[in-house]
Amino acid sequence: MLVRDARDARSGDRFWAGADVVVEVVGPDSPERDLVHKRGDYAEAAIPEYRIVDPGKETITVLDLEGGGYVDCGVYGRGDRASSPALSGCSVDVGSVFDAAGGE
Repeated sequence: MLVRDARDARSGDRFWAGADVVVEVVGPDSPERDLVHKRGDYAEAAIPEYRIVDPGKETITVLDLEGGGYVDCGVYGRGDRASSPALSGCSVDVGSVFDAAGGE
């Protein structure tokens, strides 16, 4: 989770009430929860950008909140840079993300 302003009232010591960007890593135990259910939860919470990191497929999906729901900005794999609609000029090399994870 990322909140761009440290003084933002949504961030707290015990829990956060929201964020500007959320990154979800798809887990092997319940991928439907990470790919479907949380997408709705984050849209309801009005999170502007939601990223889904899928280690099994080695992809990063970038979603942008529009009109109460997410639109796909792109699905990025090795050799791509996943850019952020919420953070101008911010992008990440997809291969580097998975290389840094050491195959875990």
